[in-house]
Amino acid sequence: AFCINNSGPPARPDVSGTQMGSEHSVFLPPWEAETEAEKARADDFRAAVKSLSNSTANFLVPHVLSSDPAFTWDWVEHRPFAEAAYQSDERLTKLIPRLVPSRISEEDFWRNYFSHVFAVKRRFEAEAAAPEPSD
Repeated sequence: AFCINNSGPPARPDVSGTQMGSEHSVFLPPWEAETEAEKARADDFRAAVKSLSNSTANFLVPHVLSSDPAFTWDWVEHRPFAEAAYQSDERLTKLIPRLVPSRISEEDFWRNYFSHVFAVKRRFEAEAAAPEPSD
């Protein structure tokens, strides 16, 4: 999974419109804040992740942190989160037809994207852990 502390973005149970006692998961796009560091700066975090789709390179080339042991990738596990991102970011709906499959496979497209999401998450965690500068 691309998240630092857990196996993936949050999947929240959705019980709206279901029979009593039944539920299904709603998969959230990767810019939904999960950790305390992300939630503390939720708007900045959301903007940083959403800005990844501004650059084609983020889908063609993995982030250097993709080799970090904490970054793991499983296409089956991440596909629902990729679909949530695709449905929520208009830029992605334009990038995929331009790049997949002529320049990159769909799985690699998303692996590269989520490696960049992982890097954003790491940056927010590092910034939150950094000591406050003293005056």
